[in-house]
Amino acid sequence: MTMPPPEPLCEYCSRIPLNELAHDVPVDSYRWTLAPGERIKRSNCPFCRVVASAFQTLWQTEVVQGWRTGWALSKKSEVKLRWIPADGPGGRGAFTIDSDPSIFQIWICTAATVSNKAYLKPTIEAEFDVDRLSAWISTCTWAHSEQCSVESSDFERSFPGLDVVRFIDVEQAAIVELHTVPRYVALSYVWGEVASVRLTTGNRPSLLLPGGIRKAWHSIPQTIRDAIELVRRLGARYLWVDAFCLIQNDPRDVACGVNVMDEIYERSWLTIIAAYGHNANAGLPGIQEGSRFVSTATRITHDISVGLHVPLDRLLKCSVYASRAWTFQEQLLARRAIYFVEKQVFFRCREDMYAEQLVDQRPRRQAFDSSGDYWSSMLPSVAELKDPLSDFEIMLMYYTPRALTNPSDILRAMAGVVRRLSERAKCRFFEGLPNAAFGAFVVFRGKDWALRRREGFPSYSWTGWEGGIIVGEEDDHNAFDNLNKWLDEDTWIIWYKRSPSGVLNLVWDPSANELFPLNDPTYHGYRRRHPFQAPAQLHISSIRTYPTADLPFGLPTTAYHLLQFWTLSVYFKLQIRDIFAGTASILTAQGIPVGTIYLDGIEERTFFDSQDPLEFILLSGAWTGKAGGPVECSKYFIMLLEWNGPIAERRGLGLIDKSAIIHSSPPGPQWKKIILG
Repeated sequence: MTMPPPEPLCEYCSRIPLNELAHDVPVDSYRWTLAPGERIKRSNCPFCRVVASAFQTLWQTEVVQGWRTGWALSKKSEVKLRWIPADGPGGRGAFTIDSDPSIFQIWICTAATVSNKAYLKPTIEAEFDVDRLSAWISTCTWAHSEQCSVESSDFERSFPGLDVVRFIDVEQAAIVELHTVPRYVALSYVWGEVASVRLTTGNRPSLLLPGGIRKAWHSIPQTIRDAIELVRRLGARYLWVDAFCLIQNDPRDVACGVNVMDEIYERSWLTIIAAYGHNANAGLPGIQEGSRFVSTATRITHDISVGLHVPLDRLLKCSVYASRAWTFQEQLLARRAIYFVEKQVFFRCREDMYAEQLVDQRPRRQAFDSSGDYWSSMLPSVAELKDPLSDFEIMLMYYTPRALTNPSDILRAMAGVVRRLSERAKCRFFEGLPNAAFGAFVVFRGKDWALRRREGFPSYSWTGWEGGIIVGEEDDHNAFDNLNKWLDEDTWIIWYKRSPSGVLNLVWDPSANELFPLNDPTYHGYRRRHPFQAPAQLHISSIRTYPTADLPFGLPTTAYHLLQFWTLSVYFKLQIRDIFAGTASILTAQGIPVGTIYLDGIEERTFFDSQDPLEFILLSGAWTGKAGGPVECSKYFIMLLEWNGPIAERRGLGLIDKSAIIHSSPPGPQWKKIILG
């Protein structure tokens, strides 16, 4: 069958030496202007249509970040393309939109006549090629290090606390209860508001019988049915799905399962990430007939086709899957996973990445979309926990914006990760914060918007707030570059915790953390402490650090620990700068700005309407200066307090000039005992 000739290129696109680029032949320039956006939108040129589609995709995939307007195809602005040769970031030749080449890539593919230069597959069939997935898994199994697989272990060590582990046996179409650790596949997905049969004490006997799953087939959500079919086609036997492997009306069984959820996903032979759609009925596109259409690249010349390739992490950012807290550790800990997102399929392990849309390249040791791409996730790089506390800082940035159906699950949904962090850092966690570097994680703030209070958790911890956070300052050089030095030289607070029953203990007590290697500086934690140095003109003694053990009168009972400590208290006024972002200037009584603060719960309280000076406390020194440049500790991290009787709550975190504390409004700077809830 003779292929019809490709449509002609416009005068602008015909200037691009596509044939030379496809064959890696050097050209005079790697940048081209395609004229204003209005012309591209009206053009019948096939390459212009691809560029217009790229802008539409940019708009669609950035809406969650609030950047729609910035990436609209403007009528008057000139569209510029840049070519990144095959030896550039990612190892594949690609066009990018020149205003920010890391944002988006249009990948070139070539016809069979020069197949060794093909990057994008001209056609993706409606049915996913499971044999190709088997090949990816095989390459990972034989060519990669132990990072992609887990050591075999006995049942008790693999799943501590479980009497049995349940799986869907796809051969018997039944639930099985095992005392061994077989090779299995795990499913990570979003339940959503879907009516579904689930394992209960009542239907357990029926589901344990051969064929039991078949009898309930039409009551099982499509995503789980597709996962069963995928496991069967892979030649595997066992599938772990929470809805069918934990007895949903047995709180003890669910609790035991949740406690080892991290082990279940990390020990899986493969994890299926169902990131398509809004709920468990969305399915896995490409598994069932009719679940997606054939997709083809656009023919530009007789030998060259062009198509859009959107990196996995960019697509994930726009998915409901990535917005749910329970999926966080499932994705993070999976050593080998297949992703179904936006009707595309990707495979990622700890060492490599494959995309259904791209021609496989072997051997490759670097994921194609993890280098030079603004949208790439940092999570794969922190999953190994090589630098646990620094990795935890990054994890919190990704985890805290996610939603929970039950807000009280904020720690449960991350319990396995926290346990691993505790083991690697050789310290305990207290209210979601590592006790060996407690002061480093108290200085968090809202990343994009003002935080909202989460009841039932302390205000001094990230667990007590809804919304995405960052620890320290996002753009400036911070203490995590040399955490031990910062803890030793620029923190002074001796933190104590008071239990709900009134027992008072140190937050960080080396004698109670016997595994922490005090003599090994590669582990982060408190070692030598410098007392607070108040300016000489204040005549303030900062010697007292031990809180009184007696209970203050009227101290209410809380479900969490209270903090008790001594530090410097100061008073300043606020001037709101952005009511929606919750940012404000810190002013002296004379109206001189001396710092900036990010306010918490600003839409929930009238506390911030006060025209009088408010109380702040100093938390630690703050290192400022761009990373790689000169660094100085000229500021303090400060916390805004609101008092409710004898207990204070956090209402914001900011930075203030060190020299400003002598300008505190009355009653002036004072060394003060704080009880913080």
